[in-house]
Amino acid sequence: MNPLTLLGDSSLLDILSTMPEAPERLTVSTDDGLVFAVAGELDAHGAPDLAEALSGVDAAADVVLDLGELTFMDSSGLRVIISTNGKLSSGGGSLVLRRPGRTVQRILSISGLEGHIAVDDAI
Repeated sequence: MNPLTLLGDSSLLDILSTMPEAPERLTVSTDDGLVFAVAGELDAHGAPDLAEALSGVDAAADVVLDLGELTFMDSSGLRVIISTNGKLSSGGGSLVLRRPGRTVQRILSISGLEGHIAVDDAI
């Protein structure tokens, strides 16, 4: 029996259109090169994008990561934040995490980094 006959009158496109959307991927944008708006999921797939966006920043710069639209972060994202913070700290610059959600705050707390990386909760 052909598996497509089980669809009846529904087309495959009709069925696919009712499926949930794929998880939101990471987007990183900046207007001035110092404030980076990070949105979506900061995971193993998105972390390299953030690392690349931050790679050209001068080590003496004061950088802000606006995380207000971040929906998820895992240890891959934390690694990028830690390495960026280290680069900036050693070069005389600074890193501030603006509007981190509960997930990010929890990861910072569990990892023992709370208080070691500047956080700005202001909206």
